Amino acid sequence: MTEKKTAAIDAKDLRRLAEEQLGDKSGAVPLSAPQVDSARLLHELQVHQIELEMQNAELRQTRDEAELLLDKYTELYEFAPVGYFTLLPDGRIRNLNLSTATLLGIDRSEITGRRFVDFVAIAGRHDFVDFLDNVFLSEIKQTCAIELVTSAGAALYAQLEAVAGAGAEECHLVVIDITRIKLAEQQRQELEKQLRQKHKMEAIGVMAGGIAHNFNNHLAIILGNVELVSRKLPSDSHHLELLDNAKLALYRCRDLVTQILSYSRYGGQKRTPVCLSELIEATAKLLLLTLPGTIKLQQVIEENSQFAMINGNFAEIQEALINLCINAIQAMNEKGDLTLI
Repeated sequence: MTEKKTAAIDAKDLRRLAEEQLGDKSGAVPLSAPQVDSARLLHELQVHQIELEMQNAELRQTRDEAELLLDKYTELYEFAPVGYFTLLPDGRIRNLNLSTATLLGIDRSEITGRRFVDFVAIAGRHDFVDFLDNVFLSEIKQTCAIELVTSAGAALYAQLEAVAGAGAEECHLVVIDITRIKLAEQQRQELEKQLRQKHKMEAIGVMAGGIAHNFNNHLAIILGNVELVSRKLPSDSHHLELLDNAKLALYRCRDLVTQILSYSRYGGQKRTPVCLSELIEATAKLLLLTLPGTIKLQQVIEENSQFAMINGNFAEIQEALINLCINAIQAMNEKGDLTLI
């Protein structure tokens, strides 16, 4: 059915409704010919008036419905959960919705007319330019993920979806905030990295434990031979002091091996009573073997001190004390007096 015929039917229906609303107002009194003509003309005018009123009412209803639809469209467009842009081929912003301005934290009037690339993080600007070129060269939707920068300087990770309009005079761009998804992905990757590092350290710990066991066995052999030599020397031999220093170094190496075994979970951290005066004296003997001649080492140890005993790991405390002494020697430019109190 053609539009012309449909319009004719609508006009016919409109007249019928108007005549029904007007009703039959012709009287039963016979009329002369001039009166009949006047009555017919009056009837047509009344019908036409009713038709106009009905058309005006229909137009007002159509206008109200259009305004309602426009309000709904405006609300959906302006306050959509995603950002909408209209971009020109050179990347300038022709239009945008309020949601986008809220995302960027900038008033809409300050965004319109600017280039979209101004809101892209520097590292991603080249990718965005390529993306926009593809949008205007292609007739299908293009997508990319990119980092935007808000007015507060915070990173806003977004997924862009765009398609060129008719004639490629502009494109319609959708900005979807994926910051939470991106951050969750980064956290997942960081956890995976930590897990891989943990597995790597566990593997190193197992390997270190095996090496430490073998090294400990060799130390036991060396220590045993030093002890045998010490027993065979006379009590007044000056070599005994050298062997005692060697044994102290071997004991320290054995304690270091114990720490390695503890780290690799082959052993445990042992805390035992430690006499500070004995620890300082043993440490001083080790230091005397390596100190340059320009350093004079002194010990000031208070006997019978109530704080002379502590609960700890002898090797760890000794290692920390040696490190402190080495730092002090370096600070002194290897000249002066070093006192252990």
